[in-house]
Amino acid sequence: MLFIGRMLTMAMAILGGIFFSQAPEFSQQYRQRIGGALDELRAVITRFDSEATRNGLDREGALGLYSGSPQPFLRSQGDSMRSSFRRYETLEQQSREIADASPLAKPFVILRNPDPDIITSAWSDFSPGIPVTTAGLAWAGIGVVAGWLAAALFGTASLRATRSRRRSGSAEQESGHNRRRKVLRNEKIPEHPPEGGYDEEPQRVLPAPPPPGKHFPLQHYKDRQRTI
Repeated sequence: MLFIGRMLTMAMAILGGIFFSQAPEFSQQYRQRIGGALDELRAVITRFDSEATRNGLDREGALGLYSGSPQPFLRSQGDSMRSSFRRYETLEQQSREIADASPLAKPFVILRNPDPDIITSAWSDFSPGIPVTTAGLAWAGIGVVAGWLAAALFGTASLRATRSRRRSGSAEQESGHNRRRKVLRNEKIPEHPPEGGYDEEPQRVLPAPPPPGKHFPLQHYKDRQRTI
């Protein structure tokens, strides 16, 4: 059992190292997708600003026309453009933070404020890489420690649960014994049997012996022997 536990702990540590070692590679692919999303948003924003300028409006003025329109479709378009502007600013800032961060800290920058669409697409199309960089090896070490700790915590929790079940079973068994002892102690044994409770063997009456100097017939002795 101890050998199996050690093997499971080692397997968890190895799996944790393999999984965590891909963090730098995933960060790189995430950043590449940020670049693609920024290019698309930049094209949309540039086209919007150009149309506003051609009609003698700035960005806020054009957005105001959308918001003040009685048409729900135009108001929805204005809200969509505002969302695009905000997302562009957020992704641009995150891209700068990832570029400025050290290779070991890049995954933390992404996890702090990930873009839902980009992280979903990056994970679905993720291609694992061999961790040959210092950051990859460092993250592999972090994964080994995390996997080992997870296995140790899981093993400790399982051991405690098993011991708790054993104590519970022993307590229930002891409680059952105590209940049976209590019933036996409280049970009263009658001092006298109830009337008609026991079958009494009828008392045998032996013939009286003959007086001194006299003899009974032979049949008398035979009857005495049968009685005995």
